[in-house]
Amino acid sequence: MTAMEKFNLWIQEVPAGSAIAEELKGIAGNSAEIESRFGNDLTFGTAGLRGIMGAGTDRMNIYTVRRAAMAYGQYIKEAPLPDSCAIAYDTRNNSRLFSEVCATALAEEGIHVYLYPAPAPTPMLSFAVRHLKTGGGVVMTASHNPAAYNGMKCYGDDGCQQTDEPAAEVFARMQKLPMICEPASSYDALVAEGKIELIGQEVYDSYYAAVLNESLSADQIPGSGLKVLYTPLHGTGLGPVTSLFRKLGVDYDLVESQTTPDGNFPTCPYPNPETEPAFDEAIKVAAAPGAPDYDLILATDPDADRMAVAVPVKAADGTVSLRRFSGNEFGCLLLDYILDTRTKLGTLPENCKCVKSIVTTPMVRAVAGAYNCETVDVLTGFKYIGSTILGLEKQGREREIVFAFEESCGFLKGSYVRDKDAQVACMLASELAAVCKREKISLAEKMDRLYQKYGYYKNQVVSIDLDGEAGKKLCADFINDLRVNPLKELAGMKVEKIADYLNGSELDCDSGATRKLDFPSSNVLSYQMGTAGQAILRPSGTEPKLKVYFFAADADELQAAANLEALVSDIRLKMKKFGVIQ
Repeated sequence: MTAMEKFNLWIQEVPAGSAIAEELKGIAGNSAEIESRFGNDLTFGTAGLRGIMGAGTDRMNIYTVRRAAMAYGQYIKEAPLPDSCAIAYDTRNNSRLFSEVCATALAEEGIHVYLYPAPAPTPMLSFAVRHLKTGGGVVMTASHNPAAYNGMKCYGDDGCQQTDEPAAEVFARMQKLPMICEPASSYDALVAEGKIELIGQEVYDSYYAAVLNESLSADQIPGSGLKVLYTPLHGTGLGPVTSLFRKLGVDYDLVESQTTPDGNFPTCPYPNPETEPAFDEAIKVAAAPGAPDYDLILATDPDADRMAVAVPVKAADGTVSLRRFSGNEFGCLLLDYILDTRTKLGTLPENCKCVKSIVTTPMVRAVAGAYNCETVDVLTGFKYIGSTILGLEKQGREREIVFAFEESCGFLKGSYVRDKDAQVACMLASELAAVCKREKISLAEKMDRLYQKYGYYKNQVVSIDLDGEAGKKLCADFINDLRVNPLKELAGMKVEKIADYLNGSELDCDSGATRKLDFPSSNVLSYQMGTAGQAILRPSGTEPKLKVYFFAADADELQAAANLEALVSDIRLKMKKFGVIQ
């Protein structure tokens, strides 16, 4: 169907007077807007649905959510899985509404639904799936995207984000369903009938117990003098994080301007804790006259699966600034803390492992190697980390994984969930800061000591956004050109290895020998210049976007920074020559 045909169908079938009907009336006659909203359909992929909210087949609304939920319910019902599903939702606009639409659709498909009664972090959904032994799970969230977005992320019965094969089956079922399908029952009626059940306190308590079970030095927090400032960025972390803080005896303050759940994110339009603006309100609190000397500032994203860290730095004139840690840096800090503490406690398992994504800093290998800990690389996306944990769990070896993380501020210790968890990360960060406080050093000094010991690892991500299908093709053509005409050097550094994750092979440039890569096929290309540097190129499969991850390392910080700058400049020059950028 054309965009106009779909628009006309919606005009005919959406109940008159509804909010969506009024929105459709408002765009009648606007061909560009109709094309934007109806020219494509939201694609159900491995992360479910995600898009801008509004009327249309390419928007998140009650009809696209219901259609996807019906298809997901059919998938669960016909698979050898329990006929049940857990649902959570974050603080975004319409998240509660979409969760009720989803619950209603699933219940009408014969799926017993367990729904969190209030906004809850994504990792709590992963926990509920396994704890309640459901056939799957759904969380309504668009993670750290701007306020205009929302999403529907689906999970398997193992608590992992849904993988490609089941996602493709759900999408195929979804395409066979009507675009507009009204429910036969109301949400309230299905709750009254017991087909939708609100999740009780026992699940919350069990989750908190599982997180606290991952503690290593909780006894170091009380009496340490540690002072923490925390912001949930208007999201779901407020209740869970502060509950854990109270159980741990953490002395904390809140960034009050960001504690109210608000899907408009008024103080932080892009609520991503990886970015500097996410700490704008926190620095106001830390720098205010009479403010405590905070040792640690923590921020979690709206669905509280990511956490970022900063520490205040006071200048001689009394002004306060922040030193923010990247996900790579704080991941290495936590890894060193876990390995060092467990070595001293005598609890470090044989064959211990740290799991990381391929675009996470190679500094992990240096830190892990010092403790004889194996580093396991997986493709980008925490579902691959979750799958690795699951694979070892089936062998009774999941405790071999002592830590897992990815560069985008996603951390996990333990196997109680199959996703990144900001709650356990906040706990571990508080423990580490308390230990440092007792040793009379700051977290910044601790990071500097790691650099001095292992070398200075610098990293940068360059994201190139292009236009439409032509831009998408240009990204693909650029990567393919690098495959056909491989580079021999980058920024004056000799290329030693080229890993092509699409065809699953790694070339040793000196010997010409190749080895098989044990990864799912993915359009990713990696150029490695020994330990000095690396460039990893990854085009989006669904958007006209190219991401390039750069890494450089040296015993001298200035040289590492210079290597990084040279790498970025060289790749940018090649992109310019190819026409990827102007």
